[in-house]
Amino acid sequence: KNVHEAKFEKLLKPIAEIVLEPEQLKYVTFDAFFNHTLMHEMSHGVGPGFITINGKATEVKKELKETYSTMEECKADILGMYNNMFMIEKGVYPKESENEILVTFLAGAFRSMRFGIGEAHGGGNAIIYNYLLEKGGYVYDEGTQKVRVDFVKIHDALKELANLILTIQAEGNYQGAKDLIAKYAVNSPTIEVLRKKLEALPVDIKPVFEIEEKLK
Repeated sequence: KNVHEAKFEKLLKPIAEIVLEPEQLKYVTFDAFFNHTLMHEMSHGVGPGFITINGKATEVKKELKETYSTMEECKADILGMYNNMFMIEKGVYPKESENEILVTFLAGAFRSMRFGIGEAHGGGNAIIYNYLLEKGGYVYDEGTQKVRVDFVKIHDALKELANLILTIQAEGNYQGAKDLIAKYAVNSPTIEVLRKKLEALPVDIKPVFEIEEKLK
């Protein structure tokens, strides 16, 4: 949690101030950042793992081959948001945290993509960003060069992408995974513009542990 707080203060908040429309900055919170990571990890266990194709027992990771890691990280991020919404529906999280979850993830997507879109987490985030932008869940302003969440359209777009990815996994659809990655896991024009604006910021932190220093 300490490391996560450092990532939030030193990386995510400065990124948010550069890429997000100013009126949505109030929705960028540490709790939303932390809870999404928690749900991301839990969501790896949700969805198909062992499947049957043409009567033969197999595994999703075997069928999706080199696309598996990117698809799996994308699934965990999408379901991380989706399951946080579920927690709100069940009254575990307050209703007002909904916008925080959605906006904080958008800023966090740029933190992940800075590690490289060819990497599984970065590629997964590029799929989500480009897909939601196409569907109107995210809106980019050419004038301000800022992006925001459309709180109305994002819900259907999230559900649609979750359904698409889970179906590809359930069917062991290798070609479907390749096509999705080829179309959406790309350095699209708005990603390029916004990533360039982040070049002055560090990509990551380097934790220093007191006990390690004492034991040297």
